[in-house]
Amino acid sequence: MANIVYSIYIEIQKQDYDTNVGCYYYDEAVNITKSERSHLEYERYKDQLSFSKQMYCDEIGVDYIQFGLDDDFISFENKMKAIEPSLTKYEIINFYKFDRAEYLSTKYDNILFLDFDVVPNNFNNFFDWYNPSKIAVQDSPLRVDIVKDVINGRWDMDARAPEAKRYNCSLLLDYYGIQNFDGRAWNTAIMGFSAKTISELNYFEQMNNVIHAMKEIKDEPRKEQLKKLLGFDNETLFGFRLAHNEIEYTILPEQWHYIVDDIKIKKITDEITFCHLIDKQFRRFFNEY
Repeated sequence: MANIVYSIYIEIQKQDYDTNVGCYYYDEAVNITKSERSHLEYERYKDQLSFSKQMYCDEIGVDYIQFGLDDDFISFENKMKAIEPSLTKYEIINFYKFDRAEYLSTKYDNILFLDFDVVPNNFNNFFDWYNPSKIAVQDSPLRVDIVKDVINGRWDMDARAPEAKRYNCSLLLDYYGIQNFDGRAWNTAIMGFSAKTISELNYFEQMNNVIHAMKEIKDEPRKEQLKKLLGFDNETLFGFRLAHNEIEYTILPEQWHYIVDDIKIKKITDEITFCHLIDKQFRRFFNEY
């Protein structure tokens, strides 16, 4: 059975930074945005990030592909911009995750996606664990209540927050009259697919109409604190597809998706395979050149 791991790295230049985002916690005093910080850290550590994934795949005996800025991406970007010109490069790259999964499903039986900020910590084989009858993905913990904390000004939140994606997804499902929303906020940094499940997900079905619906929702009159939460987010659409197409999924245990921050870095054990460095502090894992 043919298995593959893939990732994506496309450098986002300053003119394409996403402006509707705040700062990582350690940058608030200097006001460096998440877009700028991500660019700086990815460029500094891109070779190590690539090598760590390639070494993991070599050890478990599967193919690895890192997609980048090539003709396929440019074609995809143009197609998405034709649907909605206001899409940011960040949003388009995140939609591209699913385009590449569909592409690989024509050649491979099972597919593992790793965001570029994911670092393997051991050589346990994901495909020995994976059940190909379901999509494997993790949900994000919810920290605050939209009504109590955001509208009332206790919490300032941008469109990348898990709560924002959950809110956006609930509005999109309501727009389509779909009731089976399970209330999760999805994290698509690590995903396992089979050729069958990515086909069933049918992520790009009537994409023009769905993006139009997301734009209508985004443009509806609502409090400014809520408008900031709405964007064209791949995880919003992923949650919509799971519900709309009634797709079975399994939640990744921490072994396969361990979110790393300043506190949790101290709790990484030998059993953790994939570390997701959400704050882009790659220096914790790699030495400087």
